[in-house]
Amino acid sequence: MEFGKNLVKLRKEKGMSQSELAEELGVSRQAVSRWEGGTSLPSIENLKCISTLYGVSLDDLLREEQDSVPEQHRTEETPAQAKRTARKDNQRIKTTPFLKRVGVLVFILFLVATIIVLFVQMLDKQPKIVSMKNLKREESFSVSEETFSINW
Repeated sequence: MEFGKNLVKLRKEKGMSQSELAEELGVSRQAVSRWEGGTSLPSIENLKCISTLYGVSLDDLLREEQDSVPEQHRTEETPAQAKRTARKDNQRIKTTPFLKRVGVLVFILFLVATIIVLFVQMLDKQPKIVSMKNLKREESFSVSEETFSINW
């Protein structure tokens, strides 16, 4: 049995219409009709919600080789509980990329700050170049038998 037939069977067992299922999932009734007709498949997120809503595993929901979803894989979760669980899962899915972005941003800022600090320290350690024109001229001349020096 294919996914569409499994979906029809599960939906009818729960006494739901296509419109009611569509409303629970936040999709159009036409989308549910296409899934049941086998012309398209739902997204991974919608598959998870359907699985939770009907209390079956994804494997059993997508299984094609058997005629029915085994009873031992069904859970005792009400539609309201399934909806709450699906919302929590969707929140986790949406939150995770945000946290990753923040982590990457913090890392990049730390890296830039480190590079700036190292660059400033490197500039401080370089010898300062002063042109000869800017030096004050001091002459000292001393003569001895062995030494002759001029200091600038």
